[in-house]
Amino acid sequence: MQKENTPFLEIRNLTYQYSDGTKALIGIDLDIQQGEKLAVIGPNGSGKSTLFLCLNGVLKAKHGSILLQGQPLSYDRKGLIETRKKIGIVFQDPETQLFCINVFQEVAFGPANLGLKKEALQHCVEQTLAKMNLTALQDRPPHFLSGGQKKQVSIASVVAMNPELMIFDEPTAALDAENMRQ
Repeated sequence: MQKENTPFLEIRNLTYQYSDGTKALIGIDLDIQQGEKLAVIGPNGSGKSTLFLCLNGVLKAKHGSILLQGQPLSYDRKGLIETRKKIGIVFQDPETQLFCINVFQEVAFGPANLGLKKEALQHCVEQTLAKMNLTALQDRPPHFLSGGQKKQVSIASVVAMNPELMIFDEPTAALDAENMRQ
């Protein structure tokens, strides 16, 4: 349980270096409050995507700490599942996120892995597809969709999990003006 006035997410002195020696993050400090909207802006290669992957537990920082609701991120299987229930990430490139046989299964994947069962899962996916204007594409294989449609499906797959924090890496890339507004 989160204590009053405790940030939802606390990042302290976060440092990440890739195996080739590239220093992507050096001493990052950041607090994110519940309900806050935040834009992380910087040039290509400045570490934005690396930061996002650290916040979701995909990457583990070399130094520093990440506290989620006052508790350190845990990198064991159970800890990562709990983190990903609370923090959803839409990757910059939807190709790295989409792998199911059709759009319906893609949107269902996350909620199913979080334990949602049959009727509740069906309802969740149908609602998400409708909200994202993707119902007509539910039977289509993701690899046959346009770049913008793939991006919409990758967003829908995270929306369906109803995380407390959603991270969008380049959220409007490949989307047309109408879908950017949505």
